[in-house]
Parts: sequence; structure tokens; C-alpha cells
Amino acid sequence: MSDLTANAKDLAGSLLDSPKMARRWTHVQGVGRRATELTSTVAPADRDLLVAAAWLHDVGYAPDLVDTGLHSLDGARYLRRNGYPLRLVRQPPFEMSLVGPGRRGAATA
Repeated sequence: MSDLTANAKDLAGSLLDSPKMARRWTHVQGVGRRATELTSTVAPADRDLLVAAAWLHDVGYAPDLVDTGLHSLDGARYLRRNGYPLRLVRQPPFEMSLVGPGRRGAATA
């Protein structure tokens, strides 16, 4: 596991592993595991980014991070402020562009 992936997993856990966020944390863990299984389907240079983005895609739901109420934006702003690579920071807002605000995508864990 790369430093980026390990840090992403640790950060997600520190923000989401709580009784109040139990369902969200379970979901994120499933997405992280699935992304790890799928790494062979992307270019080697993108594998760490894929797994890190999976672990971090819902951090904007953490109560301490809610600002705008749009989890993808709140999460991206937090990640950017904390020095995560711009390519990774752009992933949560991209997730929203796939399904649209307030709608669930077909791929859920």
C-alpha cells in the first residue's frame, strides 16, 4: 500500500469511523476494497490514485467538514486545504457529475 493510499484510508477512518457515521464508513470501506480489486484495470501510474480516491470520496459527509452541504464540494475543499494532489481532489466533484446532485449512481457498495 502506498503512502497516499495509506494516508487516505487513515484520514477517511479518522473522519468517518464513528457511531453517527457507521453506515457511511461501512460504505467507504466497501468502495475502498472494490477499488483495490480493480487496480489491474487501470494504468499502473493511476492505481494509487484510484484507491485513494475511493477511500476519500465521501469525507465531505463528516460532520466537522460540512460547510456548503454538498459533500463532494466540502470534501474536495478539505482535501485541497490539506495538501492532497489536485488530481485526487478533483475526484469527488467528478463523482457528482456522473450521477447528478441528490441522485444515487448504479454502482454502490
